Amino acid sequence: MIPSVMGFRFLDHTADVRFEVWAEDLRGLFVEAARALFSIIVDLQTVRPEQERQIEVQEEGRDLLLVGWLNELLFLHDTEGFLFSEFEAMEVGPSRFVGRARGEVFDPERHEILLPVKAVTYHGLKVERTAGGFRAEIILDV
Repeated sequence: MIPSVMGFRFLDHTADVRFEVWAEDLRGLFVEAARALFSIIVDLQTVRPEQERQIEVQEEGRDLLLVGWLNELLFLHDTEGFLFSEFEAMEVGPSRFVGRARGEVFDPERHEILLPVKAVTYHGLKVERTAGGFRAEIILDV
């Protein structure tokens, strides 16, 4: 049984990190997936939402949009050193996603990288409608 309307939890996986997210709607699902991703990388409580980045993804299907959103966030983390702690999904359509992420650049005095993430994979990816909304399973290459 899923304990709340929105959330995430980590699942067993042999080599990489696997997690499940759930929400009442697709917007919430995309937000929870981003929270889960960055909670693996850093303690979200230490990241100040000082700067904002808007991200647009165009792919066919909600599963590819979800991976695109997460990989764009990861790209900003890898190339600009960004850590994110707040997320907003503004538009989730059949082939377009628009979202915002707030955070700050990595500061070694205040942030500890808990686990570096290489990529969000398509392996084992599931995005499905449930009786209570939506659910996804995602595997990260670490």
